[in-house]
Amino acid sequence: SEPLAPEQVHGQPWYARFDPCFHAPFGCTLGLLLSTAGVAVIIYRADLPSSPWIWIVLGAVLCLFGAWWLWASFSPSLRRRLRLGIWPIAEPNSLEKIVELCKGPHPPIAVGECWAYLTNLQYARPEERIIALGKNWTGVVSMTDDTIRVRTGMLWGEVMRVLWEKNKAPMDRPAFDAMSIGASVRVAAHGFRKDGWFIDFLRAVQAVERGTGKVVEVKRGDYNWWKVVFGKDYIVTEAEFEVQPNRLVFVTGQSQPATENTTQQEVDQWVQTEAFGWKDAPYVNMSISGSAINRKWYTLDPVGVDEKTQSCLDYARRLVWADTPGIDSLGDAQTIIQQNFLISFYCGRQFLTIANVELFVKTEEPFDWDKIALSLVKFHAKYTGRTDLRERRRNGHTITAFDGVVSTGEEVAPWFDMLYNELKIKSGTLHPGKYVVADAGNIQLIDHPKFWIDASETF
Repeated sequence: SEPLAPEQVHGQPWYARFDPCFHAPFGCTLGLLLSTAGVAVIIYRADLPSSPWIWIVLGAVLCLFGAWWLWASFSPSLRRRLRLGIWPIAEPNSLEKIVELCKGPHPPIAVGECWAYLTNLQYARPEERIIALGKNWTGVVSMTDDTIRVRTGMLWGEVMRVLWEKNKAPMDRPAFDAMSIGASVRVAAHGFRKDGWFIDFLRAVQAVERGTGKVVEVKRGDYNWWKVVFGKDYIVTEAEFEVQPNRLVFVTGQSQPATENTTQQEVDQWVQTEAFGWKDAPYVNMSISGSAINRKWYTLDPVGVDEKTQSCLDYARRLVWADTPGIDSLGDAQTIIQQNFLISFYCGRQFLTIANVELFVKTEEPFDWDKIALSLVKFHAKYTGRTDLRERRRNGHTITAFDGVVSTGEEVAPWFDMLYNELKIKSGTLHPGKYVVADAGNIQLIDHPKFWIDASETF
């Protein structure tokens, strides 16, 4: 048969893989436009007989502002400064430097790249000392047929580029190419693979103890595994996790219109005719707003030759829940957001109050998503935003991630009340990398490490 092009083998065009321009497209584009406008103003207006200096100054200001946006688009350090409110004291490029920085009575904490949109409106405290494990602490340490070991400053987009070349894929991964591996470990980041999340396939980590500078190596099953993986006394410097052969998957996305008046019978009928058996797929995701119930699932069925010819537009439409079925690779299928939006980093803090809070809930039996969806529709019809659902079925129980986005922090408390009153959720743990609150109303908040220790035990 005729050889397939790379985008047909892997399900995604080569230029959609991680790249700085794709990483911060709005900032980069805005910078180019402003710079071009500034040059045009200087060239075409500077020769006017009256007041040419005004146009020259205006053009220079536009050029400088454009240059700032270009710098910001390609500068992780500046993005961290915008996000945290303080500059990191160091961006070490060797284990020896990390060890040296971690010694002493006031050791720093480490930060990495994380979510692309605003999740918490609090800056770091002025007295906090921070080091950044990013572009200076990245790269593959080792790789076998079933594992890859990387430095924790490496971003998922960079990891995927390496795995792409080896025709490998992670067992599970978060949706953001712009997220670092270290951040993924610390917050138990996840995708929507049903039989296990990224944290379940983590095999080993290297870490440096804050205060002593001691380097430790732990493997899953060691007595101090969770203490090092989640503990505040350690900075994780390397992570080893499982990989699998990459392959094509068939992606289906269906959007069901819904309102607060939609009945359960209408939901059940729609599922029977449009999405029968969708929850049986190995990868499932649901996103519920006040106007729609969106379902997306991936199957490992054989992909027909005709289905391998897809355009970039088809691929992009699937990312926004359009009813566009098609193929993708096992590695790329969970990449929903590749970009790092600088506008929301900077302007969002000034003008927006968006809160993204995620609650992990452990139950013996899984929730029936098609049954609970209407409670979420009614909530978001009254308030704002949406709630995404993902689940992990492992060790004899289910963990469901309720990932909610609302317009203001004031809507978080009613969201928790709805989960308690309508869905009968009694306890859970918050995703520590997102909007964090001290009180979830009647829902008992469990310590994040303790939750995952319990979640890893078999009933």
